Amino acid sequence: MVKSELDTRLDRIIIDRHMLDELTEQGLLSETQRQTALLSLHPGYQWRQWAFALLMGGGALLVLAGIIFFFAFNWDSLPNLAKLALPQLAMVGAALLAWWRGRNVLSGQLALLAASVLIGVFMAVFGQVYQTGADAWQLFANWALLMVFWVLISRFAIHWGLWLLVANLAIWLWWQQVWPETSSTELYAFLSMAVLNLLALSAREYLALEHKFDWLAPDWIRWLLIAANVGILSPLALSWLAGLDLTDTMPWVGLLAMLALLGMAWIYRTRFPDLPGLAMLGLSLCLILTASVASRLSDWDVSTIPSTFLTGLVALGSFTIAASYLRRLKSQWEGVDAND
Repeated sequence: MVKSELDTRLDRIIIDRHMLDELTEQGLLSETQRQTALLSLHPGYQWRQWAFALLMGGGALLVLAGIIFFFAFNWDSLPNLAKLALPQLAMVGAALLAWWRGRNVLSGQLALLAASVLIGVFMAVFGQVYQTGADAWQLFANWALLMVFWVLISRFAIHWGLWLLVANLAIWLWWQQVWPETSSTELYAFLSMAVLNLLALSAREYLALEHKFDWLAPDWIRWLLIAANVGILSPLALSWLAGLDLTDTMPWVGLLAMLALLGMAWIYRTRFPDLPGLAMLGLSLCLILTASVASRLSDWDVSTIPSTFLTGLVALGSFTIAASYLRRLKSQWEGVDAND
């Protein structure tokens, strides 16, 4: 029983450069042992893998940019058949490359990503050739719909991010181009995108716990989704607190946005401890508080100097409290990891 508990504790110990330095200073490791351990933590070939991935991703991006600029520069001189056939041939070629390389390697994943981008290129070209008169939201909505299958099988986080970006643009443009323009149009657009991005973040947290979805486990995916949600929820919460026009018709939406931000902060404090995520949420809440105070003071016709002074005090106090809390939380978590 004791041995089993000891094995469990040993499995939870996190070895990093900082711990190796401490063990060396305490005389528990020699310099030779420290260097050997560092090589195990950071293999010499690792930089080559990063360089290879970076160059391959940059190359794919440049090829796609070249295709787009090719059409833009030679549009008037290309016959309609060539305008329609070239992006389709490129798309089929990218899909075949992905099938040949496999969807579990970077080259195959980038090929599928390129095929999805080329769907958008083809749809834009098709709309220009036949002058369909369709609104821009239809292009993005159909683009998101047609790339769903490749997104689902790609197991590539950047591919999912592209789909989420296209879907958000489709939602925003639909509210702007289809819905009658009223004071609530932007509110509904923000609300719809908030629902989509909160669902995406929730799906990431749930699926990352499953061993079949390890490709969703990297922290940067969580940070990007948190940033997206913060960027959408913050204007709603600020509008509610500051008494701006955006949530005048439905003030409960701003209240829900604030509760969502606070709920996310609680989740990443207790359920999924994540310091960068908490830092983004804390920054958002501090900015919302500071901007709300400035707006309220302006509504109350407070003169410039007292208003600036009070706003500065609120900003200084809120950011100081947030930074102190995050620093204390970091020390607390590092202490727990060391004790475990």
